[in-house]
Amino acid sequence: MTLIRFIIGLLLFGAITYLAYLNPTSITFNLTNTHSYQVPMVVIILFSLLLGGLLVGINDFLKAIQKLWHDWLKRRQEREETDLAQLIEEGNNYLRTMENEKAKKSFQEVLSREPNNISALHQLGTLYHQEGNYQKAISHFLKAKAFARKDPEKIEKIQKSKLIE
Repeated sequence: MTLIRFIIGLLLFGAITYLAYLNPTSITFNLTNTHSYQVPMVVIILFSLLLGGLLVGINDFLKAIQKLWHDWLKRRQEREETDLAQLIEEGNNYLRTMENEKAKKSFQEVLSREPNNISALHQLGTLYHQEGNYQKAISHFLKAKAFARKDPEKIEKIQKSKLIE
């Protein structure tokens, strides 16, 4: 890659030298009535090339920063989803061992991070039903059903609880 850049640099230098030979003229820039500057054509060409290279470099840099940002957001979201899945699994394990209060805390933690998590809503509804707190149970089942409208399997699971027709 370095050799290719070196060859391109040599070709560019040769082209600029050739343009300087063909265009020995200068351009006069009048800044005021009394101040003017004469700039050789080669300097203007070099400045244009450098400016173009700088703009391309800035564009590449910004694209790299954008990619890093999107990758970081994606990794963060994946990590959050993994954490939520672990909390749901933890709650389910507590349910299996009949540690309902610990299970409830796990599912409530899931809902504090993701309020529309259907599994946590459904499991909390089941826990509240077992405790006899039917108002909270129905509330959680209704929320779960509302969020699960697009997923027929989830709706079927909720309806199997026979609390909501």
